[in-house]
Amino acid sequence: MTYDKTLKSRRLPAPIIISDFVDGDPTKYETYLMEFVNESDWFASRFSEKFVEPTSESHGECDCYSGAYGLDFKLIASQSELAAASCMSAGKVVFGGGAIATVSPKEKGSMEAYTLHKLLRFCSIDELKHIADSKSTPKDEKDIKAFLKVLKKKKHLFLFHPYDMFFDTEYPKEEGATQISYAISNDFRNTIQFRNDVVGDYDTYLAFVYLEYLVITKYENDAFQVIDFVELKKSKTFSKLREYSW
Repeated sequence: MTYDKTLKSRRLPAPIIISDFVDGDPTKYETYLMEFVNESDWFASRFSEKFVEPTSESHGECDCYSGAYGLDFKLIASQSELAAASCMSAGKVVFGGGAIATVSPKEKGSMEAYTLHKLLRFCSIDELKHIADSKSTPKDEKDIKAFLKVLKKKKHLFLFHPYDMFFDTEYPKEEGATQISYAISNDFRNTIQFRNDVVGDYDTYLAFVYLEYLVITKYENDAFQVIDFVELKKSKTFSKLREYSW
């Protein structure tokens, strides 16, 4: 399958992807991802119980569970990109009466940051194994090494690609989402194969934003397959953080 090469992406604003970014209203991205999962028809048809947070994560528990099935939420974003988003974005402060103020960024000027999916796009499995096992990591490989450490976890992972995806031409959501999932599969195919070689039969989900939906995919048959669409407005936490971003 091919995809429209006019595919573009916009990183979601800092209040949405940086945990506790908003002063006065500390919130983590794991909260809204669990809300989306609980609004998903696909998950509801396969799990009789809603996903809930564990009482403790002191022993490496997942972020949420439905019965014995746990999901661990992770952003597909480099540490350098998240640090830049945190430091270079205008801050937000929420006051007791609900008023919101915008404050100057923590840093001015520029910060070096790498985009994770671009770093991974051309890495072979052998290169990924070398980076994962290397004791000395060059600067441009540190973000890759950190992400590979996440992928080596023996847990069912729910990865969030924190970008709003769009084309020059607007497609129906099913067609557009399928094209995007194909493009993402191309970027991450070797990376997910690396994970599967290490952890075996653990599920890997990946979600992204498209046309006001959270599109949820699952890695099956060597590609990310679209399994559900959840309207962004279904998550109160995501909607709240989005309002802080205006």
